Amino acid sequence: MDGDHDEDNLASAGGEFVGFIATDITELPTVFGRPDRLVICDIYVKEFYRSTGLSQNLIERREIWGHQNDCDKLELEVDMGNDHALKLMKNLALSCLVAR
Repeated sequence: MDGDHDEDNLASAGGEFVGFIATDITELPTVFGRPDRLVICDIYVKEFYRSTGLSQNLIERREIWGHQNDCDKLELEVDMGNDHALKLMKNLALSCLVAR
């Protein structure tokens, strides 16, 4: 995978790349009185590995990282019509930002 990445962002099986997660911290002005949030911008798992818990594992790893970086809220940014992402959000009880 090109560019900077943290190993917690990637998933592999038998040395083969099978998925990734991209997150961003959204810092809110203190006037809002809410903590920063960790937003899942992109998550991808090869079709063969879907419904195996791999997406949940990637999310859990980033959630731990988010807590270590003072993010108390995790949200998923979803493209309209992305049924897989919406189902994942529902199954994991994530907040959702429908965007794009």
